[in-house]
Formats: sequence, C-alpha cells, structure tokens
Amino acid sequence: PSAACWTRPGARRKATSRRKKKAFTRPGPSADAAKAAGSELRRDGELLATFHFRESLRPGVVPMLRRLESRGLALHLLSGDHPAKVNHMATALGLPESQAHGGLTPDEKSHAVSLLDRQDTLYLGDGANDSLAFDAAFVTGTPVVDRSLLESKADFYALGSGLDFLPRLLDTAHARANAVRSAFAFALLYNLTTVAFSAAGKMSPLLAAVLMPLSSIVSIIIVATLSSRHRV
Repeated sequence: PSAACWTRPGARRKATSRRKKKAFTRPGPSADAAKAAGSELRRDGELLATFHFRESLRPGVVPMLRRLESRGLALHLLSGDHPAKVNHMATALGLPESQAHGGLTPDEKSHAVSLLDRQDTLYLGDGANDSLAFDAAFVTGTPVVDRSLLESKADFYALGSGLDFLPRLLDTAHARANAVRSAFAFALLYNLTTVAFSAAGKMSPLLAAVLMPLSSIVSIIIVATLSSRHRV
C-alpha cells in the first residue's frame, strides 16, 4: 500500500535534506528490475508462478496533483512496495524520484514524515502499515472503501477511493482560517474601541448592554459569511 504526504516547502526541510537521504532514501533500481519485480507463488521453495500486476491512475489525478503543487505544496509518495514500482508510479504522477520513497517499513514511514513535518503535514493512507506515520503527521486522513483500517485514527475520512475532494477540502480549510482571523481582528478592534470609550468616561451601562450582544452577532455573521463561500 502506498501513502501520500503533503507539506509546504521551507528552510527546515532544506536544512535536513542530507539527513533525509541518509535516513530513508534508497538506491533506485533499474527499469528492468521494475519489470522483474512481481509476486511469486511457491510450494516447498519451488517457484510455481509469478504474477505481474499493472497499475493504472484514476482519471483526473495528475491535474489534481498539479493544482496542489500550484498552492506551494510539496508532494511525497511513501510506500512499502518495491522501489522500482514506486519510482514508476511517481513518474506517471509527474513527481521527481527524490520525492518517491519505496521499500519502507512502517517505522521508516513514520521517520520520513517526522523529518518533513513542521506542523503542516497532511498524510493520507489506508493501510495498517500507515498507522505509525499517522502518529508523526500533523493532520491525517484516509479514504474509506468498504471497511477502513484507519478510520477511527484519522483526523478525517472521505467516502470513496478517489482524492478529488482534496482541493475543495483545502479551500474550505483556508476559508475557515480566514474567517477566524477576521473574527479575531474584529474582536480586537471592538475591545480597543470600548476601552477607549470607557477611559474617556463615555461608556454608559445602556451602551455597554447594547454593544456586547451586537459584537457577538457581528462576529457570527463574519464567520458564517466567509465560511459559506467554500464547502466540501
């Protein structure tokens, strides 16, 4: 199973890039090795059959990833699959091999996320081997198809197996954050104004009784208006 990790590029990750390579980057095998890699069926050590699986991308996933990158997000693919297989998938997704890491154990996934995380990492995974990485990431999510292994551990889950919800989810998160900041700015302005009126001796009990509920109503209107512009 593969997982995806989103972070914002920053100075800290650049400073630890050498450490990251030492920690979890492995030599990339050749394309021939990717073809040779497969699942083997053996009986008493005797090879009976080798199965090769072809993976295809979901429609629209590549443009969606480009939209995420246009936001300034760095995309990483972490997987326990064969490194050649992961590199092949990264190429199909338009990701550089330096951001595709295959052959990782659950501990190595967790360590990779901890090196990237600056309290801004979104980690998506749906397998049991993503559980430790969930502990290291700032925000976690999982797609729910039939029965999910990580639904109760994730910060959120999405019904279905696609990732089309991601751009809208990020739009909603940014809209909510802007709404909260606007509400705080209004609250600060309101408090400064009322303190000034009180210090000048112009704040009457009646005026205070009117302004207090009025400020709460205005704050609610600000948050509701700005938040309603983007909904998942």
